[in-house]
Amino acid sequence: MEANIPRARRRRPRLLLAAVLALAAAAAACAAADARAAPAASGIAWIVQLSDLHISRYLHPEIAPDLEVFGASVLAGVRPSALLITGDLVDAKTANREGSSQYDQEWEAYRRAWRRLAAGAGLGAAGVLDIRGNHDAFDSPRAGAGDGFARGTATAEALGPAGVAARVRVTELQPRLVLGGGDAAAAAAGRDDACPAAVLFGVDATPDVRMHSYTNFFGVLNATALADAAAALDGIAAARASPRCAAALPPPLLGYSHYNLGLISSRPTPGRRDGGGRALAELLASRGAAAHVSGHLHTLAGPFMYANHRAAGRALPEFEAGDWKFRRRWRLIAFDGPSVTIADYEFGGRAVTSLEPGAAVGSHIVVVTHAAPDGEGDGAAAPPGVRALALPRAPAAPAVAAAQLRWACGADPQNDGAAGGVLDLTPAKAHASVAPRGRRRASELAGGAKPSAGADAAADADADADALYLGSLGDGPFSACGGQQPLWVQARVTDAAGGVSASPWRRAARGAAEAEGAHAAGMAGAAALAHPNRRARFMIGAADWAGRARAIQVAAWAFHLVALLLVPWLARGAILTAHARLAYPLVAHSPSLMRLASGGPAPARRAGGPPPQPPGCAPRAAPLARRAGGFAARAARGAALLALWPLRVMAELWSRCGLGACLAGMLAFNALMLTGPWHLARLSGDERGLGLLFPWGMLLRPAGGAAVLYRCADPSLGGSALAWGVICPLTVWLAHVSNCYAPTEHKPPGALARVAQALALLPFAALWARIVVRVGSTLGASALLVSPGLGWLPALALAWLHLSWRQPPALVAAAA
Repeated sequence: MEANIPRARRRRPRLLLAAVLALAAAAAACAAADARAAPAASGIAWIVQLSDLHISRYLHPEIAPDLEVFGASVLAGVRPSALLITGDLVDAKTANREGSSQYDQEWEAYRRAWRRLAAGAGLGAAGVLDIRGNHDAFDSPRAGAGDGFARGTATAEALGPAGVAARVRVTELQPRLVLGGGDAAAAAAGRDDACPAAVLFGVDATPDVRMHSYTNFFGVLNATALADAAAALDGIAAARASPRCAAALPPPLLGYSHYNLGLISSRPTPGRRDGGGRALAELLASRGAAAHVSGHLHTLAGPFMYANHRAAGRALPEFEAGDWKFRRRWRLIAFDGPSVTIADYEFGGRAVTSLEPGAAVGSHIVVVTHAAPDGEGDGAAAPPGVRALALPRAPAAPAVAAAQLRWACGADPQNDGAAGGVLDLTPAKAHASVAPRGRRRASELAGGAKPSAGADAAADADADADALYLGSLGDGPFSACGGQQPLWVQARVTDAAGGVSASPWRRAARGAAEAEGAHAAGMAGAAALAHPNRRARFMIGAADWAGRARAIQVAAWAFHLVALLLVPWLARGAILTAHARLAYPLVAHSPSLMRLASGGPAPARRAGGPPPQPPGCAPRAAPLARRAGGFAARAARGAALLALWPLRVMAELWSRCGLGACLAGMLAFNALMLTGPWHLARLSGDERGLGLLFPWGMLLRPAGGAAVLYRCADPSLGGSALAWGVICPLTVWLAHVSNCYAPTEHKPPGALARVAQALALLPFAALWARIVVRVGSTLGASALLVSPGLGWLPALALAWLHLSWRQPPALVAAAA
């Protein structure tokens, strides 16, 4: 049958199949073209961060007025989506700066300050995200009658008691401008539930037991608080994956708290690496957080206090803000799609200065928020690859007349010999891919209350569109720089009065993946993040400061026990012999130095004979003196003698005293160093009666509850200073004095030696007195009266000296 069918009829099914395939291919191509024409939408928003205000009743009365000027000028011009204040809102210190107390006057001053800041920025109470710092928690029960945070903060006004008591606060920032997405962007611009531009995740890590200032430096996150944080982060992940974000890039997640991650503890035990800041870093990194911002250390680690934490197999950047108290530091944080830009400034009243050396702040604050090749797409729907914000420094700032993008290659973009050029930037109103929305109300995912309304969004839409400038790098700059040299960009705007403002030089990304995440706004900040200085690595990059502080204290206890007690007692003969052999070539021709080295009277020298030998030295020591003529050899011997001197002093003591009450007393004091207790005092503002302070925590009885054992690392700070700076050197000094004045065959030291001994006592005596004043002013007189480790130290030292002098003498040589 088939053989009889004409050939033309047999071709028809094949032609029909080919036509169907062609139509399917065309439909797929059209769909791909539509996808390219409508890239994923992304939002742009920006906030301002302040930290460590320290509004004080006694000191620095200019802090609050400067905040008012800052709000009326900078915040009114920048118009942030939110104001983030990361702790230490008040100072809570006594007039002498030693003690601590919460003052209603300070909280009332802070209430006025944040309201004026919010009014200048055009925000409601929900737009001011303030969080506790350690100063805000001094002597104050959490959410109790004496808790100023529960009465005077924006959090209390916006979220009520539930928000004040919560450990975690999650806030969604609505986008100010929507980029890309074609019709989706325009649709999102009119919706109140659009995909957020960013999600802010705040953690209150202040301890539940509100200690005094002496013991309230570390943050604490216990298992319950970490479980709450994990649940909140899971809720954020669900919100970021919701249908409203299906056509948008995932919004960045930014964590914040007062403490940097390394200063948040959970179990302050040496060698333990779980809990606290490390656990929080793991949670943030595993949920895709872009960065964590904090305060607390002011500027102790330098101008750029940036560092990376290794968590969940990746780097989690930490950007610690400088303080407002002394430096008037403030920070602009810009969100542009999945990218976060951190720019730090100083406020000088009439001027704003960038910490980046290449930036210029004139009438505008300029920041490049994105610098990469253009996004995929066709025509007007494709978002330009370079975007910059030019925010007025004050409400009356002149309008921008022109905007340009400078680019340069090489390690130093400011070098005149570097290849570079200039491109034009155009305002957002000229781009169909940008849809302005204005400021919308922030929405709380945690906190239990609806926020109050902010500024009118429609009134801000035109201003937001005027603040964003866009441009394309194209292939020219990347080709000019090649594959090895970095490409740097800088946005410059000229206002109508002729003034010029410029952003910091920022390195351009060569792809979308490189542009994601958190970035410093300029070269200096990026270099500080990639290669932090020693102080930043030590203070910010450390993942477990609480465990480190405890380890330092345990090391002091071990040094005192092993190096000053056990080893000199067990190896006293070997130590004395080794010291004599090292000292003899240097002092053989000086009777006075011989006496100092040997610890006894100088042996008599026969006329014409060789120099006398100290105890324990063989006759062959004389040739050693002839070989020790070089400066390097003498310096090495001197260094060895200096290092061995404490051991020799302790070995001579134990040789003279033997194994008796003298050694037993020192071993008992060493055990007290490790176990405590150190003080009996009122340790917390929420405490009934007196509590005991131990090296590893506190035993106290909160009001209305039973006695609790509260573990914390804060006592380790003072304990380490006391052990290393006072107890260890005091032990050696006491042994030396006991050796010199004990009833032995030694001649008492002369007047010059006595003066030297007294001067040697002064440094650690002064440190002891400083600690005594600090503890007494903070914890009260009981902390000194019942204080075996501190208040009783002089009496114990004198008693031990008397005990050591009563020991029967024994010759050092015989003991050796």
